[in-house]
Amino acid sequence: MRLMVSAMKIFITNEQKAELEHLHHTCRDKRECDRIKAVLLASEGWSSVMIAQALRLHETTVNRLVEEGWNISKTVVREYDRIDSYHIAEFFIALRETYPVSQKVHIILDGAGYHRSKLVKDWAYVMNIDLHYLPPYSPNLNPIERLWKVMNEQVRNNHYFASTTLFRQAIHRFFTEILPELAGNLSCRINDNFQVLNPASSS
Repeated sequence: MRLMVSAMKIFITNEQKAELEHLHHTCRDKRECDRIKAVLLASEGWSSVMIAQALRLHETTVNRLVEEGWNISKTVVREYDRIDSYHIAEFFIALRETYPVSQKVHIILDGAGYHRSKLVKDWAYVMNIDLHYLPPYSPNLNPIERLWKVMNEQVRNNHYFASTTLFRQAIHRFFTEILPELAGNLSCRINDNFQVLNPASSS
């Protein structure tokens, strides 16, 4: 009888490790916690069999969690002349070219009419995408606002653009070159951790 054990050694920086450990402590989703644990253990040289036994999961599940956890920084960028229901549905197709249909994708949307259209909802259902709508007048809850802040810091703040073409090129470069490099380190800035403020007393 022959037994074959394959190591799943992946390399992460100390900063990435600290970030993953922080995410693990603050995460409420068991599946996400398992994914983080699997990536951390794989980075220490554990085999998929060892990780599966430690987490009480099937080995194929562990392999998928590590693969998903290691590919979380994939950025999908598409440019459209206008935004409407059709182009949102088209973007869902682009997402599925990057992420498999078996992997549930969660998308946060504002209350725009084209986000709530029947076409968009039907395509989301077919593509295994969960749509989450923000309450009205709450841009502070939208994670994309935090991403815009990072984008501004990287390419727009204190820069003069002589033309709209140069401006668009800078934004495009952010999404295609800079963001994929930064993505692994942004989860501490772009997340769902919000501070709850108590109203001031009326006395």
